[in-house]
Amino acid sequence: MAKAPVGGLSRESAEPGAILLGNGLNRISLGPSWEDLLVSLAEAARLPRRGYQLDLEKPFPLLYEELVLRSDVDRGEIEALFRDKVLEFSGELTPHPLHETALKLKVHHYLTTNYDFTLERAGTEEPPVIRNAGTAREKRYSLFRRYDLREKHFWHIHGDIEHPASIMLGYDHYAGALERIRRYTTSRVGYGQNRKEVVRRLRHGLKTVDSWLDLFFITDVHIIGLALDLVEMHLWWVLTCRARMLAENAPIEGGVYFYVPRVTGIRRPRHEERKLELLDALGAEVVELEVRRGKWEEFYRKALRSVSARLGWKRR
Repeated sequence: MAKAPVGGLSRESAEPGAILLGNGLNRISLGPSWEDLLVSLAEAARLPRRGYQLDLEKPFPLLYEELVLRSDVDRGEIEALFRDKVLEFSGELTPHPLHETALKLKVHHYLTTNYDFTLERAGTEEPPVIRNAGTAREKRYSLFRRYDLREKHFWHIHGDIEHPASIMLGYDHYAGALERIRRYTTSRVGYGQNRKEVVRRLRHGLKTVDSWLDLFFITDVHIIGLALDLVEMHLWWVLTCRARMLAENAPIEGGVYFYVPRVTGIRRPRHEERKLELLDALGAEVVELEVRRGKWEEFYRKALRSVSARLGWKRR
């Protein structure tokens, strides 16, 4: 099997790869926009009538906390209302043809930060049968919950609408997820069927995929349509942990590829450049794709084509 560069090192990929899809594909799908959802959350919190102005540039986990704290609605009630709004929003989304294109790629694992099942519904007229095939039952967090459909594995790492309590909205939920991710990776106490931490499992050959976290250590992970803002503390921690282990010559296989548009004739904002510099330092390969301004379908088509080409290169 061909080798891929990872932070200056070469590693072989044990699996044919995984894709981590953010909200990008959903944004070009038919149905309400992410901005529509945020506006509806502010209205549910009864904030506009009090003169509140929604700032869409704020990172969502902290914006969520602001909406809850500024609302005069009881916290438990407002959080339940917010989850109802997310369920309503998710049910109105329609798969885009590019969702089906993504599913045709020769990868086994699909990770997503989306709560909906738009990806699972792509390419089929029948509603998918959603049943947890993971190694553990979870209510609030989503380390092990996995859905197996059409010989593909789907991991909703920010929770999903089938388990409303798992939907990650506020900063406290993100912090709790990070705590469990770190414990799983470094201590493994009380988690899943295999009790050994990831580091020890790697040294002895990681044979099973119990959690989506395992994929970052045993195969290529292609990240598409995810802003990966620095507020995503749990994902940045995973990348940092992986980079440190690589520096210590841990037997990590595969690479991390972050697909980003380079808009023709427009300079990228400095804060975006800083993020890409940090990704490079953590051993992720930034894959820049030239696109025209506002042509998001063009970008995602190019990104999926690039993933397909890399998978073909790996098989040679």
